[in-house]
Amino acid sequence: RHAGLAQAVHLAAEDDQFFEVDTPAPQLLLQDGQDVLATLPGSPEVTRGLTAPGQQVQITGFGRKLPPIEGLGVGALAPGFIADQWSRDPRGKGRGMASTACGPAASEFWFVGGGAIAGRKTRVVLVNPDESAAVVDVIVHGAEGIIDAPAGRGLVVPPRSRLIVSLDVLVPGESSTALHVVARTGRVGATVDDDQMTGLTSVGTDWLPPAALPATTVFVPGVLPGGGARVLSVVAPGEDDAEVAIRVLTEDGAFAPADRDRLRVPAGTVASMDLSSVIEGQPATVEVTSDVPVSAGMRQFITAKRKPQRDTTFSAGSEPHSGPAAVSGLPIRRATTVHLGITAPVDAAAPGWSHLCFESDDIDADFARLVAQGVVTHGPPRDFGNAVVFFGRDPDGNIFEILQPGPTARVTVRALLEEAEGRSVDDARTAHRRAAAPQA
Repeated sequence: RHAGLAQAVHLAAEDDQFFEVDTPAPQLLLQDGQDVLATLPGSPEVTRGLTAPGQQVQITGFGRKLPPIEGLGVGALAPGFIADQWSRDPRGKGRGMASTACGPAASEFWFVGGGAIAGRKTRVVLVNPDESAAVVDVIVHGAEGIIDAPAGRGLVVPPRSRLIVSLDVLVPGESSTALHVVARTGRVGATVDDDQMTGLTSVGTDWLPPAALPATTVFVPGVLPGGGARVLSVVAPGEDDAEVAIRVLTEDGAFAPADRDRLRVPAGTVASMDLSSVIEGQPATVEVTSDVPVSAGMRQFITAKRKPQRDTTFSAGSEPHSGPAAVSGLPIRRATTVHLGITAPVDAAAPGWSHLCFESDDIDADFARLVAQGVVTHGPPRDFGNAVVFFGRDPDGNIFEILQPGPTARVTVRALLEEAEGRSVDDARTAHRRAAAPQA
């Protein structure tokens, strides 16, 4: 069973209010082989369900006071279940576009970013999906180390409820922070909402994605093309100072930026550096290597040619994927551009992934047979012109591919095996065709 928690964008909290707690909601009952999105507390109650691979559903809401949404998957549909949320506000206090992936509830999270200066609102949103209360600590690291904030310790999140913690009340005046969310008991879904104003003008709004747990090598992907500051922040949560080396990976290759390739982060603190002068508007990934474990993130200020500033967005440190990855809920709208960035961070890496491929003579029949036997697939067969393919997972979670070559395919599984034995692809392909031809 997989559970992902999503929280609504622009959650309202009064200026003088530190906590906002929602009332409990009943537990959903799901059948085997079903995925569901449903509101937790809130009125009216809304539920959307999936019953087959490849389907998509959504819950649409309007306004600044929106309920949290719970995503649940049971049985065969659970392993491939993903959820995402996004919002767009064309004007007003929350002007901008914001998006975040919905992750499973857990006992520990890191967020690198956020602040509590005048005009800036950063809120930690905690959701408890379970039937018992969770006790949570929100530990705040700043430029001088861990900040003494006793009001952030021992927070009780009632069962199936939401708790919102305002950073400007917890640690007022802090311009750069990293947040360590730890559940002492139970588990929670956690995320961070950030928006900033300059007078009556919106600087931008977005969710902070959770960062990977501290490690000696961290990759910060999703550095967008274009102008504006690209501020890298690194936190050293341990007892030792961190000596950090920085590399920038772009379409033209990797390089250590002159005068921006080193950053010293004292123990327990957050240190920041603007890399816009070395990235120079390119799409990129930033590689952070340290002698002690660190977490990292980047705040990006998005500018337009005719406007001084348009929006802000965040990217968080992550580890390389060893399996498939997916995102849903992409906002395909007029005047909206969606960028997909893929980085091979290791010098010897090549695009692709390790998996086992089987060649099929009747892929539709093979797909129907495997699904009937309960095999988890990533979706029905897809025709790519020179081949029809689908992917699935074996009982241990390993990826496999079923491929039926098209009439114009130059390479087949059999041909690749023949090539490995020293024969050319063309010769092997010809031999394969002859062997498969009807005999008189």
